[in-house]
Amino acid sequence: MSQYAPEEDVLDEQKHSNNKTNVRVEENPEEEVDIWNLVRIIWAGRKIVLLFALAFLLLGLFHISTGPTEYTSDAVLLQESSRDQSNTQRLLQQFGGFGFNTSSGGSTDMLGPGMYPTIVSSIEFQRELIAEPIEFSRFDNPITLYEFFVEHHQPPFRDKVYSFIRNYTIQLPFRIVDWITNISFTPEEPEEEIEVEQEIDSRVLILSRREASTIAEVSGRISLSIDGNIITVNTTMPDRKAAAMLNVQVIEQIQEYVTNYKIEKARQNVEFTENRLVVAEERYEEAQRALAEFRDQNINLATNIARTEEERLANHRDRMFNVYNSLSVELEQARLRLQEETPLFSIMQKSSVPTRSLGSSNRAIVVFVILGVIFGFLFIFGRLIFIKLKEEVFDKETPEKVQKERLEYQY
Repeated sequence: MSQYAPEEDVLDEQKHSNNKTNVRVEENPEEEVDIWNLVRIIWAGRKIVLLFALAFLLLGLFHISTGPTEYTSDAVLLQESSRDQSNTQRLLQQFGGFGFNTSSGGSTDMLGPGMYPTIVSSIEFQRELIAEPIEFSRFDNPITLYEFFVEHHQPPFRDKVYSFIRNYTIQLPFRIVDWITNISFTPEEPEEEIEVEQEIDSRVLILSRREASTIAEVSGRISLSIDGNIITVNTTMPDRKAAAMLNVQVIEQIQEYVTNYKIEKARQNVEFTENRLVVAEERYEEAQRALAEFRDQNINLATNIARTEEERLANHRDRMFNVYNSLSVELEQARLRLQEETPLFSIMQKSSVPTRSLGSSNRAIVVFVILGVIFGFLFIFGRLIFIKLKEEVFDKETPEKVQKERLEYQY
């Protein structure tokens, strides 16, 4: 009997601990998490969940059916990276230079692909973009983006409804305050749109209201993603052909902007060297003509003064020729540097006309239904929390009434 005594003591301790646990559960039954109770609560509120899901389903159908029809076109652009030393420079160094300066004089690449989104989103870039004619499938002739968004584009019915609800719900207090602050007891003349002079100063960029609104609309329809030297351009328009043509126009403007920026210094160097070469050529011809006239006038050089003058004119002609020759070499070198610094772009994927609109997917409806189910659950548990707070705070003296409301809700 003694060898089984410890086992009996252990069993007695386990029973005693279980009894204590049962006592604690009986004392605080509301702290126990009952999964079946949650399932029963959800099942009791299934009609509410279905109503929320149905309401959000109708909202999703309204959101899609009355929304705008948008088309997206994309293209992939590759910019070749600049090298420290070009193939032309290596070839000239291999054969001794031929009189050219083969040292690397190019500047570092300050305008990489990472700066392209900033360039595209700039106001000057967008202003040039909205002034370019774009082909639309609904129009016979190309029109500018400014003309399209000002004269032809209308916001969808969905946005009008959302704007009306927002103006008279969330923004209603602010509208009332603005209306009160703008009350004036003196008659005012109707405001007219002021025509702003576009060229007051080349250092200042002035936009009209319509230009600013068009730029804001167009900038939101263009997006760039950068992966190393690979640039992906995405454009969205309510017309499928316009989406592709806008993509092409954005790529062409990027190439033109980057090319002009990178070769501006080399181009100025070429122009300066060409002007100097023209002047040096004129001086060389003048020196050559002066020497020829002197020799024609002094066929028989009998005096030392005449020989000295001829030698001076010949030396001056040689100096002018050396200047002319060195400028010719410098001009060819500047042209080579201009060609080397011109960035090279390769179109890896051309802009294509989209065949499907963005609103044709059914994923949005599924998302709305899921949101409806989530809000249904939140409503059910929120109501339970409200009943519990009502029991603990407001109805401490009448717990039977709250218990009756809870039972009615669950069953």
